[in-house]
Amino acid sequence: MSVDRSTFKHAAIYSGAAMLSRMIGFVLLPLYAHELQTIGYGIIAMVDLAVGFLLSILAQGIRGGMVRFYHEEKDPERKKDVVPTGTRLVMIATTVLVLLTMLLSRPLSALMLGDGDFWYLVCLGAGSFLLQFIGETASSILLIQRRSLSFSGVSLVQLTLGLLLNFSFIVVLQWGVTGYFLAAIGTAIVSMTIHLWLLISTCGWRYDPVVAKKLIAFQLPLVPGSLAAFFSRQAERVLLRFMDALESVGILEMGYKFPVLLTLMIHQPFMRSWDTRRVEIAEEPDGPERIGRMYTYGLFMMLAAGLVLAVCIRELLMILLPEEFWPAYRIARVEIVTVLMQSSMYHFIFGIFYMKKTKDWAIVRGVTSAVKVVFSVLFISLWGLYGAAYSACITMFITLVWGTWLGMKHYYFPIEKAKVGLLLGSVIVMFYYIQGADFRGVELLDPVRTSWMPGMIDSLSGTFFGTWKE
Repeated sequence: MSVDRSTFKHAAIYSGAAMLSRMIGFVLLPLYAHELQTIGYGIIAMVDLAVGFLLSILAQGIRGGMVRFYHEEKDPERKKDVVPTGTRLVMIATTVLVLLTMLLSRPLSALMLGDGDFWYLVCLGAGSFLLQFIGETASSILLIQRRSLSFSGVSLVQLTLGLLLNFSFIVVLQWGVTGYFLAAIGTAIVSMTIHLWLLISTCGWRYDPVVAKKLIAFQLPLVPGSLAAFFSRQAERVLLRFMDALESVGILEMGYKFPVLLTLMIHQPFMRSWDTRRVEIAEEPDGPERIGRMYTYGLFMMLAAGLVLAVCIRELLMILLPEEFWPAYRIARVEIVTVLMQSSMYHFIFGIFYMKKTKDWAIVRGVTSAVKVVFSVLFISLWGLYGAAYSACITMFITLVWGTWLGMKHYYFPIEKAKVGLLLGSVIVMFYYIQGADFRGVELLDPVRTSWMPGMIDSLSGTFFGTWKE
């Protein structure tokens, strides 16, 4: 099977599980929105801020380093030790950070939520992060060995269990935000257990100090840039928390929730399959051409899905969520552009990580993060809630340009400029055309307006959903 076909085969498997799980999640999203309200989403966002700080200290995980050194290692026995060694490093570092967070949970709660009595939510969030992060690190062996069916099977179990627990704790038992974090812990325990069992049964649990030294040397330069990026990204939430209200943070969080679906259902599955493969073919004579061609394919999928989401997001929010969340559609559209640029960036910075120039990337993250904080203060003071999304979009554009220049300097691959230009131009034209089009006179849609929708509403009116909606 060719590189292109095998990549799409594994990406389709990864994406299928994510899409099915997210469809189930969307069915329950209105329930969550009505039960938690904007204040609940605001609390979740601020607790996630504390958890995100831990993630930034760990430089977003060491999966990239494990992929790089696994394929580089020639000794079969030492190759088997790469992922177990990385997982044990993550386990030790994460446990220390989480314990410190729990010790400081009361002052952190007072700072972020305005009430120290919410300390237990900080502890629950940190605990779920510990379990989830260990499991995700262990799951790297499935991605490296391209065991897409196993990876997607575990993901389905994890996400389905998470939805069931969330529904039970939040909707049935009425535990609110506490139920949200308890469901996250329950799901993380199951996921971590399965992934650790798969890792140990495949590679064992041996710790290799030589491999550990390589991973630490690869990862440490990324920490300052990761911390800077975290502070810049979370600055908008903190500014909204103190310049506006916690409810505004909840609306912002909802606006960010939908564009991330492009990452979860398209970019991540595609890169899970392609990331390890492009390392394998990078030194082949036609490697650069293949990498450039795969960028075009990935961009096409992201643009197509992004166009659909941008066109439908306003109506989607109005159908699914209470009215106080509706202004989030403007945030979501700006964030869609940000996510599309971010997806391209991960293709272009391949050379930085392939040539192990992580210090270069740390400088980029540090400088652009400082710029992002300045933009956040300026734009939020000018445009309030929407200024947060504008600052993120402009900063991502700067990061994309700078990262592309560095990545291409370390490993050049040709971009199919004509195809890329045609894709971008077509999507922009179609978006503005569809936005301005009036479909009220289209006879094909008459059954939907006059029969199907009223009939569906009537059929649901006497059920739990109709009563709950009222």
